[in-house]
Amino acid sequence: MGGGPCRPPPLKLLYIPLFLDKKTEGNQLPPAKWVSCMRNARGGGKELTDGRKVLITGAAGYIGSFVRKAWRDRYDLVLLDNKTIKDPGNADVFEGDITDPEIVKRACEGVDTVLHLAAIPNMRATFDQLLAPNIIGAHNVFQAAVDAGARRIVFSSSIHAVGGYLPETQVKWDMPVRPCCEYGASKCYAESLLRMLSDYRGISAIVIRVGGVYDSDDESDWRLSKPSILVSERDITQLITRCVDAPDDIRFAIVHGLSNNRIKRLDITHTRELLGYEPEDEPGAGREAQAPQPLHGW
Repeated sequence: MGGGPCRPPPLKLLYIPLFLDKKTEGNQLPPAKWVSCMRNARGGGKELTDGRKVLITGAAGYIGSFVRKAWRDRYDLVLLDNKTIKDPGNADVFEGDITDPEIVKRACEGVDTVLHLAAIPNMRATFDQLLAPNIIGAHNVFQAAVDAGARRIVFSSSIHAVGGYLPETQVKWDMPVRPCCEYGASKCYAESLLRMLSDYRGISAIVIRVGGVYDSDDESDWRLSKPSILVSERDITQLITRCVDAPDDIRFAIVHGLSNNRIKRLDITHTRELLGYEPEDEPGAGREAQAPQPLHGW
């Protein structure tokens, strides 16, 4: 397992006073000019362009597979996974593990945006199982993106990062993290790491706390028994796309990924306002409404 010790990236001290002079509250952002200064200090980032180059880690996984198909004609794709990626189209493919900093570095070369999906998505996973992919792997991907001069990182966090709240509590984006399991705690770590890199290295970063993903065309999906925590494949694809295409002056944001559920464990008002997100699906529509469900033990 590579990567070495997890150390904060070196800071450009000349620019620290610029950061300290900018009083930010919540998701209020410093001027885009300041963000550009930070990017120039670390070697130059990229402005928004059509046909941008996007790296997807975990491209062979569940979410990665349907998102990259939707993006096939939208972006210049780079795909990274430790499993064989079926039907990659015209994308550049890297087969390797995110715990290997060298392959991650090569995959990040020249990219505009990194969509980081690769992880063990198992709420019953132990710390030993989570350490390499969810902690060291996230560090490697984020650090490589910053070093490569990427414009933005979009990170797939999880509803489990705030799953410790009582079921009747609708969680807003700015409430403290409260994980319900070690998997959720690993996502909290990655969120914090990304916030630090955004603050001190100037990269734009958007965290998506993704709910339970289901296929809206499959009425037999067992996940429909827990509609308050669900997001459809169609809606999460829309949300991730909006995160990639969002204005460059979004320096750091946390958004919630749920569909138009009658009862929502996560509040999506902020997500709608910030990104123009409009979910199309309502999981469990036509079924008897159910009370919010606890996440621990799912």
